[in-house]
Amino acid sequence: MELKVLKRSQLREVEEVFASSTDYLRLENGELDIKEASRDFFDTLPPGKTYKDKQTMGIYESTELVGLIDLAENYPIQGTYFLGLLLFLPKVRNQGLGSQAHQEICQQVIESGGDKLRLGVLRNNPAGLRFWQRQGYKVLKATKSLGERANPVYLMELDLLSDKNSEI
Repeated sequence: MELKVLKRSQLREVEEVFASSTDYLRLENGELDIKEASRDFFDTLPPGKTYKDKQTMGIYESTELVGLIDLAENYPIQGTYFLGLLLFLPKVRNQGLGSQAHQEICQQVIESGGDKLRLGVLRNNPAGLRFWQRQGYKVLKATKSLGERANPVYLMELDLLSDKNSEI
């Protein structure tokens, strides 16, 4: 498994991942607008952030794009990074790649001076909630929505420098 930066010129590849991941799109907003989801992957920014604060990465197995990562630096505060998306093709889920990719993300955040990771888990995604809890995340609060998204989410956080997570 390898993480690589994705550029807007790779929009077609990103569309293919979303087209194979309609289960996630249904959970997120009940719609299957693959082109919009793909554009949003590159274009959506947290409030007050610019494109230099955003990392869009692909997760590759050999030469195949099997997953997507959207990471915002220093959001909502300095030292905290926000993981906006970690999505895998259904055919590679439940094989340990999520934990492996998460470990690499944690390492990158620490090397960049970050000390916390935050994310939102859709409240209608109990499998996602269990996955993130296994990674050590704690629920900060349950919200009605996160940003422009209308779906209820659990806002979760992981302290990367705590003793429990020092093996990252």
